[in-house]
Amino acid sequence: MPIAIWANNVPEWLYTQYGTGKMGAVLVTVNTSYKSFELEYLLEQSDASTLVFIGGVRESDEYLKVIENICPELDQCEPGKLNCERLPRLKNLVHIGPEETVSAIDSKNWLHTGDLAVMDENGYCKITGRIKDMIIRGGENVYPREIEEFLFTHPKVMDVQVIGVPSERYGEEVVAYIHLSVRYRKTLFVNRSMK
Repeated sequence: MPIAIWANNVPEWLYTQYGTGKMGAVLVTVNTSYKSFELEYLLEQSDASTLVFIGGVRESDEYLKVIENICPELDQCEPGKLNCERLPRLKNLVHIGPEETVSAIDSKNWLHTGDLAVMDENGYCKITGRIKDMIIRGGENVYPREIEEFLFTHPKVMDVQVIGVPSERYGEEVVAYIHLSVRYRKTLFVNRSMK
């Protein structure tokens, strides 16, 4: 799932690069001086499903004008439902402006990513989770990463994602989405069909 980014070297570019890496997506960089036909060719050849554009060298309005040349249907599309005739694989346009990063950069120009990390005795840093991922259940702080690591110890678990969902009683409730390994999925399916 390629994601194209159209920006110069700004902090928001780093966020997008980090996010695509976490997702396992391919990041396609777009030259900030590209014109409509060059952008269209790149997006078509890369099969990009998302285009992220960030103000910087060009203003956001300039980026939008170039995109509207390629996708005149943009005005009629609902958010999250891009339907571009010339680029049918392109489904999302994401604009990131400076206001999104003001809270992430402090007065000393340190970038706060929101990651939880620990440093070992050799000075290596390991990301252990994200601050925003914390679930507050009935006043107790629950870290999804800790639950996921525990569930990963089970031999039948191939992948797991833990999230918080709204709860009237506790504020948030913990939900785990578990992906079983192929060998056990077949066993589970056979056992269900035998009942």
